[in-house]
Amino acid sequence: MTRKKKIVLALGGGGARGFAHIGVLKALDERGIGVKAITGTSMGAVIGALYCTGMSPAGIQRRIAAFLEKGNHSLAGLPRMLQFRVQGPLGAMSRNLRQRLLVNVSINRISLFSLKPLVRFLEAVIPPGRIEALRIPFCALSVNLLDGSDILFASGDLRSALLAAVNIPGFFPPVASHGRLLVDAGIIQLVPVKAARDLFGGPVWAVDVSQDLAPMTGRENLVDLTYRHAAITQNALRLEYLSRADRVVRPDCSEVPWFDFDRLSDLVETGYRAGMAAEAG
Repeated sequence: MTRKKKIVLALGGGGARGFAHIGVLKALDERGIGVKAITGTSMGAVIGALYCTGMSPAGIQRRIAAFLEKGNHSLAGLPRMLQFRVQGPLGAMSRNLRQRLLVNVSINRISLFSLKPLVRFLEAVIPPGRIEALRIPFCALSVNLLDGSDILFASGDLRSALLAAVNIPGFFPPVASHGRLLVDAGIIQLVPVKAARDLFGGPVWAVDVSQDLAPMTGRENLVDLTYRHAAITQNALRLEYLSRADRVVRPDCSEVPWFDFDRLSDLVETGYRAGMAAEAG
């Protein structure tokens, strides 16, 4: 098929919801819309990096499925820990007890997990190599906790860059690198439109797999309100950056928790539908 145009993709973070990026890439391939560069945050960086190696969307899906089918992925079991569903007084009590347990565990620790599960994941799905050797120009984003600056990985070791891009603060420890403490860039550039524009020009298509700011229930506790404060800031930044994109593709996966890694096929299909429906303009 003759390529109609070439775009720069900004693939956003969202944990498991990032699997929808695979479906968007599949749709773009079928529509003949070429990709001249990709920037990625968190899972968007992982999927984008695999595509930039020359792997097809179907190949990306098979590789990730093979890893997940082993049943040893790093966040298996988190749904039971983090799904705070409140249904009546007993539900609220259960949620508060689980939140208190997480707070108590975290007092003397910097993270719930070590980096080893992320390293195993990246070694299983990401081929070794350097970013500058990829077939399509690529950049993964991270944030330096020491000064809040964006860190752009457009060269260097691919797996090392992705390790710095996917470690969620609190769940995994920061990556120490060259006097910096690096974590997932979702706290600043959840959808890396600015990085895409600054590095590669345009047109920029943003793929947003984030969740909208949830309505308040009136039953929030201290943990809920602290989290909401951060969520409001992140959401405001997300909307500001999305306003700078030439096109926003938003797969309908906002109801999927970020830790629900058992929804690979469904999320790929959701992304495919969104990619096929996006106006090429």
